[in-house]
Amino acid sequence: EKMNHVTDGLNTLKQMRNAENANFGAKSEELWIGGECAVKTAGVRHSCKQREVMGFVTQGDMSYKAGCFVGYGFVALKAIKKWTQMHRENPQSLVLTRETTSLQYRFSHMELIL
Repeated sequence: EKMNHVTDGLNTLKQMRNAENANFGAKSEELWIGGECAVKTAGVRHSCKQREVMGFVTQGDMSYKAGCFVGYGFVALKAIKKWTQMHRENPQSLVLTRETTSLQYRFSHMELIL
């Protein structure tokens, strides 16, 4: 009888986990494909309702010399102008980055190399 309770509990837990994974997968796929947001916007820059896309990291990896992850990429000129205007009084190099496969944003330092 105890084994049946354990088996029932594990089956219920497995169903809950599968439902949560399916829900997360649907949300991720909608963000990846674009969903409703892509229909309303003409480009990538305003494709996210909450955050404006500045650019993309094209190459990145762990740097043992710097002791952190380092990446190189590009930022659109209009985004750089807007970012520098926003941070004119308080210059900061903080930006938000995220992997395309994740919904989690991370703080990053941006340094312009011309």
